[in-house]
Amino acid sequence: MRLDVRCEPWTDDARNRWQRIRAHAFEHARAPLDFVAKLAREQGWSRDQARAAIEEYRRFCFLSSVCAETMVPSVAVDEVWHLHLTYTEDYWQRFCPDALGFALHHRPGGLGRDDAAHYRQRYAETLAEYERWFGTPPERWWPGTGERFHRPGRFRRVDRDRVWLIRKPRWSFAPSTIALGVIALVAASFVEAMPLNPLDWTGPAFLLLFLALMVASTVFAAVWRRMAAETGRGEQMHDLDASAMAMLAGGEARVVERAVGELLTRGVARFDTNSRRLAVSEVPHDLDDSARDLAEALRRDGDVDTVQARCRAVLERLRGSLVQRGLWLDAETASRIALRSALAPGLVLALGIIKIGVGLSRERPVALLVVLCVVLAVVTLAFAFKRPSRSRSGDRVLAELTRRHARAMRAPRAGEWPIALALVGSSVLAGTAYAAFHDYRHPAGSGSSDGGSSSSDSSDSGGDSGGGDSGGGCGGCGGGGD
Repeated sequence: MRLDVRCEPWTDDARNRWQRIRAHAFEHARAPLDFVAKLAREQGWSRDQARAAIEEYRRFCFLSSVCAETMVPSVAVDEVWHLHLTYTEDYWQRFCPDALGFALHHRPGGLGRDDAAHYRQRYAETLAEYERWFGTPPERWWPGTGERFHRPGRFRRVDRDRVWLIRKPRWSFAPSTIALGVIALVAASFVEAMPLNPLDWTGPAFLLLFLALMVASTVFAAVWRRMAAETGRGEQMHDLDASAMAMLAGGEARVVERAVGELLTRGVARFDTNSRRLAVSEVPHDLDDSARDLAEALRRDGDVDTVQARCRAVLERLRGSLVQRGLWLDAETASRIALRSALAPGLVLALGIIKIGVGLSRERPVALLVVLCVVLAVVTLAFAFKRPSRSRSGDRVLAELTRRHARAMRAPRAGEWPIALALVGSSVLAGTAYAAFHDYRHPAGSGSSDGGSSSSDSSDSGGDSGGGDSGGGCGGCGGGGD
């Protein structure tokens, strides 16, 4: 029996049904290959990722049980469903009657002319119902409609013990590629009459080559670093709150400054220049969740300098929400991009070090080459240890936010302070009655700036790291009950 979708979420009946679904076990300690292990092996997921996919499958089944219309799963959730259907005894004799309370049938799409449009619409409704009951669907498991129904016929099931899988490369003629091609042609004409081994070149010739390789490798690394930050997810900005905008624009420090600035401009806080503390009289109820948590922490002791460390969990949660939207890079991806971007300049640096050794053995002057190698070493270390934070989608969203709120960033009105503080920082308080806080955070002559588009935070991004394609899946399929 299904529940009435018109009722408010989480009635007693809905809670009881959800608890039954959550209580259904998919892991069995004594089984040599339980459901979770088999799912992880078939999909190329880790065990934690398999558990996360099963949790989304539970939610899909719950939605199918409370909504009168057909619910359509994502490809990943559909893979969990396919596997569960092969456990026929568990699915038909325990899960459906005991947990769901009705028989949930799998109905593949693609059988009729109008199936594509129908399932796209139903998938959109599924995500809307998901948000109604559980909040924003995680994009790792519930991608947008375009991605969900993009060429469903491209999937094939293969036996990986018999077939090698090689990821198809993406060919791109980026400006960096063209620039490297031009440099290669110039270098080819230059070195035509030189010995084949560049280590045998004369000092001036090698220095010219090394300088060209320094520039080329640095440009290549910078452009590749930007291109590699693409998450493959669409931009989402329609429901970003001010704290999320602040994190996107300037990292954790900007989130703190925005929260404090809003308390000051609302007249519910006062910054004492002598004690360097913030006195908060009340916490407005209409602040977003992150700003409210920060305000509560500041209300307790008023220490602005330590609130960022004390509210680490709040800031991690905020960053995780941006990761789920595809606007921020998770820690694993950011580290991988940073290390790989250092590879090209690192190889050039290795060539320079070898040439220094050759020069010393031949008693040649190498001082200028040593200076160039030190400069390149600094660049290489900067690429390796300075992890990127925003994804390319995040950059585009931030650029659009900056364009849309350009006037408010320059001269915010009473109700526009939160967005201005988020996108610009405390510098918008300069020249106002609240300038003391900005002067404290950014003293004159400190060399710090508060630009609106630079990210000052590149720490671990948290959130889902994802992993592996979900494999096959129907072009469109939904659940229906008897």
